[in-house]
Amino acid sequence: MIILDTNIVSELMREQPDQNVKHWISEQKQFHLAITAITIAEIHYGIQRLPLGKRRDQLEQRFKAFVDEVFVGRIFSFDEEAAYHYGSLYAHSVSEGHNVDAVDMMIAAIVKQHDALLVTRNIKDFKQCDIKLVDPFSSSEVMH
Repeated sequence: MIILDTNIVSELMREQPDQNVKHWISEQKQFHLAITAITIAEIHYGIQRLPLGKRRDQLEQRFKAFVDEVFVGRIFSFDEEAAYHYGSLYAHSVSEGHNVDAVDMMIAAIVKQHDALLVTRNIKDFKQCDIKLVDPFSSSEVMH
């Protein structure tokens, strides 16, 4: 399974997504691609912060359609098992001296729970989590 981080979903929603990202995604089987409920929350939050109006309404509709069409049945929640992974990952990261974001640790916990690959631009935010990572902006190489 391949889980897309929020920054990758945001990139794919742009009118002109990065060519490397588009190419990397096009090389994957769509049924292997997934997102987390955390990513939905982050993007929805960003849209809700925009001024009321046509642009915000269109973005909201486009995002909902994108999620419904591309990720139906492949949206992973933060559940009890993920919560245990979260506690371990967060404690380890802090003990190693990393300044970590709680939301990133929630995504990492879901990735760990599903033994998935995380596709993200922010490799440095997840390096200490012992999960498979790839940055399609710069490389197709999987890192641990």
